[in-house]
Amino acid sequence: MTSALRPLIYAILTGVLMAFAAFGAWQLLQASPPPTANTASYAPAVNRASPSVVQVEAQRRDLSLPTSSNPVLNELFGDESVASTVNSQGSGIVVRADGHILTNYHVVRDAQEIAVTLTDRRRLPAVVVGVDIETDIAVLKVNASELPPINAGDDGLLAVGDVVLAIGNPYGIGQTVTQGIVSALRRQVGGFSVYDQFIQTDAAINPGSSGGALVNLQGELIGLNTSVFNGAADARGISFAIPARMLFSIVDQLIDKGAVRRGWLGVSGIDVAHSPLRDRANTGVVVTGVFQGGPADIAGIKPGDVIDGLDELATPDARSLQYVSSHITPSTAVLLHGRRNGKAFKAKLTMGERQRQ
Repeated sequence: MTSALRPLIYAILTGVLMAFAAFGAWQLLQASPPPTANTASYAPAVNRASPSVVQVEAQRRDLSLPTSSNPVLNELFGDESVASTVNSQGSGIVVRADGHILTNYHVVRDAQEIAVTLTDRRRLPAVVVGVDIETDIAVLKVNASELPPINAGDDGLLAVGDVVLAIGNPYGIGQTVTQGIVSALRRQVGGFSVYDQFIQTDAAINPGSSGGALVNLQGELIGLNTSVFNGAADARGISFAIPARMLFSIVDQLIDKGAVRRGWLGVSGIDVAHSPLRDRANTGVVVTGVFQGGPADIAGIKPGDVIDGLDELATPDARSLQYVSSHITPSTAVLLHGRRNGKAFKAKLTMGERQRQ
């Protein structure tokens, strides 16, 4: 190859390589979808869940004694109470297409009139089907059909750090969506029922949002928005929701029977960790008392035994034992796992029914 031809050949080869590179880049661009503005949008989840979230308005009569600095007026009124109308607002979730709606009991407590506003702006009167005061759950019924029930998710798949969305009606301004993460699971909060193991989230749950939906990024219900810490309006970033698995068990009972039946083991106990009997395991419940004729008594459980679990569910402390046993249907046969004198044992028993308070 002469020195005169070498630059020409290099130029031709360079041009061919650049042409192939340009063609490859063009093909790559054609295969890639165009960028979208909502790549990180939660709109699909909101669109699935929001039609099932409604507004709940409750009206009740509040009786209070008249107060006045004028003793003459007080004497005229005597001890008679003055009635005033109190309105409260909250949220609800459509759980059945035939008009059954889930909300918090505290939203409709002592209400004489209840109205539900659907997402299509229909405002319908509602009646209470059943309430479970111990878990702050109520089921309402409106005269409507073909409503969009929310899809149920599995809160058992949740992990701390998962993104969640809270949908409700804060301050009565209309349906609102807030976003946050799961801050904690199975949270037990003083002042609430022993039957609650809350999902804690930093998604804002403001007054009026109670009874609304906590959903995952598939738009599935994982919890019922219930409260902020200690009911404090300034408790930013600390809100609680009742897990979905508990919700639907209670909802079905309230709709079908009007009340909730809870399992009863028939023992009293304390945490192993707080007992002189604590051992290497340091978990479980030390039985301190056995109710005569109760399920545990019939099964041969004795004071001093340690209960580790019922069926496949572990009971590392007394509160979890009460939680687990209460969610087993009465008359169900279960296998109790325990320790006696340091040795593991199992006992079959049939759950009793806890009497309502």
